[in-house]
Amino acid sequence: MTLFAAFKPIAAISTTPQSTQLLHPLCQSLTATLYVPETLSSIDSTTCHYQGSLKNHLATIWAENRAFIFCLATGAVIRLIAPLLEDKASDPAIIVVEPTGQYVISLCSGHQGGADRLAQLIAQQLNA
Repeated sequence: MTLFAAFKPIAAISTTPQSTQLLHPLCQSLTATLYVPETLSSIDSTTCHYQGSLKNHLATIWAENRAFIFCLATGAVIRLIAPLLEDKASDPAIIVVEPTGQYVISLCSGHQGGADRLAQLIAQQLNA
């Protein structure tokens, strides 16, 4: 979708089968990369597995993405991204999708990083 072009590349993070099922169709429509732990089964070949801790994995993909979509508890996301945040002018947009898909939260880089707009677009996609 051209609406999402300004936010690419986008990484989505899922740690449970439920959140993977929620994010997978969204990632397909956004052409985002869905990362899941190696302990979860892949839905298809577009899902990427990460090994080890999510914290370490995020550090390796942080600089190459303009936006991150997490389907995790907001507190967990804050703890994961805190060491990676540098400046509101350069940090990626951070979005949290509540595990049932009812709410989409713009967590960081809302204005300059576009997270507020991205959250609105994702909410429309999910009917949240």
